[in-house]
Amino acid sequence: MTSFPSSFPLRLQACLLTLFSARLEFMSNYRVTLIEHEDGVSISCPALKGCHSQGRTREEALTNIRKAIQEWLAAEAEESKLFKVSEAEVMV
Repeated sequence: MTSFPSSFPLRLQACLLTLFSARLEFMSNYRVTLIEHEDGVSISCPALKGCHSQGRTREEALTNIRKAIQEWLAAEAEESKLFKVSEAEVMV
């Protein structure tokens, strides 16, 4: 349970708890692949085609991929309003 300093007004506490709960509702975990090399770390999210980033360190790459995932999801949400996208399976 989250506790606030006694100086926080109850209304502000309620607003903050509502915002925090709403944010948790939309959070998801994504598996990422990290490739460490002499120039730093390359990172991608295989579940989101074309979602890649990089960083000088592992921590920086993880921070950058979080932002890339957020931007990828936002762009996908906008595109889904414009295009009908579907998948099919073919036998070869």
